[in-house]
Amino acid sequence: MEEKKKGNGGLVVLVIILLLLCIGMGAFIFINKDKIISKNETKSSSSTSTEKTDLDVNDAIVINLFNIFRLDRSCYMNVKDLNSKNITRLRLASDNLTTESQMIECSKVGGMYEGRYCGSNPFADKEMSDAYNLDDKTKFTKLVEERMNTAIINPKELKAKYLQLFGSDADYKDEDFGTGHTAETSCGIMHYDQKNHIYAQYNGECGGTCATGKQEVTKSFKESDKLTIETKYENEAAGINSNVTYEFKFDNKIGNYVFVKAIEE
Repeated sequence: MEEKKKGNGGLVVLVIILLLLCIGMGAFIFINKDKIISKNETKSSSSTSTEKTDLDVNDAIVINLFNIFRLDRSCYMNVKDLNSKNITRLRLASDNLTTESQMIECSKVGGMYEGRYCGSNPFADKEMSDAYNLDDKTKFTKLVEERMNTAIINPKELKAKYLQLFGSDADYKDEDFGTGHTAETSCGIMHYDQKNHIYAQYNGECGGTCATGKQEVTKSFKESDKLTIETKYENEAAGINSNVTYEFKFDNKIGNYVFVKAIEE
């Protein structure tokens, strides 16, 4: 009878210990429930965000990004220059500005710059046209400065658009860029006027045409903070039949997807 009581006593102690452990574990979980839930949600979110999600080729984000960086709408666009040339990126940023165009008197920026004239068409004025044809540069420049206006771009607006397209960490640099079939400064240009801190348009006698080809989106998908657009690009005149893939990333500082690189195969 004595041994039975001892055995029951040990069982009671064990039950009490287990009960205390359960109570302690419950209290710990209750106190730290927010941290545990947050940790699980973070794991779940992280797992979900890295999943590859296909996008409809007609998705608004896909269409908007593609229309900016597509190769078949501008003669100056190609994968190599888009990836590496500042002047190509400046030109693209300029083409995508949505602010109203502004003008300035040519007298404030100079009638001529490296053989190019300020403004767009001085030859509608007979006196200016005659001076130009007679190679009277002094008279021509004077008349241009007296009678012509030209388009300008605010560098702050251009930089803002540049960073919006290429990222908050993009290496922006002010410099002249072409306005014709090429972003090179071989003909018409937007000249960066350091003194006035503006871009001013200058033109020259230029010619030539180009064939832009045809490009279409074939596939698009998201993975984590990255967005990829795959396209087919054909340009018979240039002998091009390739696949061009654009890679973008979400820039939290800018609040949208920005260009990372393009790959042509």
